[in-house]
Amino acid sequence: MSLIAQSTVYPRLFCLGATGLSPIVTISKAGAAFGAAAGAVSEIGSTWYKALLTVIDTETLGDLGYHITAAGADDLDMCDQVVAAPVGALTSGERNAVADAQLDRADGIETGLTPRQLGRVAYAASAGKLSGAATTTVKVRNKADAKDRITATVDADGNRTAVTLDLT
Repeated sequence: MSLIAQSTVYPRLFCLGATGLSPIVTISKAGAAFGAAAGAVSEIGSTWYKALLTVIDTETLGDLGYHITAAGADDLDMCDQVVAAPVGALTSGERNAVADAQLDRADGIETGLTPRQLGRVAYAASAGKLSGAATTTVKVRNKADAKDRITATVDADGNRTAVTLDLT
């Protein structure tokens, strides 16, 4: 049995033991009479099929019973539970805002750097194009090769004596 959040799209998998079938999926919401599921049914391979439940199929709280038939296969009966979405669940926009806030948190990893800025510098340092390695000014480019992310002044032994970062 699966727990399905109310009024959501849910891909319900089931196995009929044979390929090339045309299953008919009927559902009962909270003990009501069986009726056709609104979502499409498709074969996904290796005798497995998917009923893509729609928000109409999952709108009623409680048991969601299935009766699945197909010529050439035994009938299949199963049940899931439709549950209320968690109180306070975040929307996708709210989740993105939280992620952005985390990435742009001041002093999030290193004093004076946000995680986003540190990620930019770390990527450039590990995979960016390098120029000037045989000179006293070494530059490391960003992924897009559009700016110098790291500019370092080095002595004759290659030791850094000054480092400038472009964190934008």
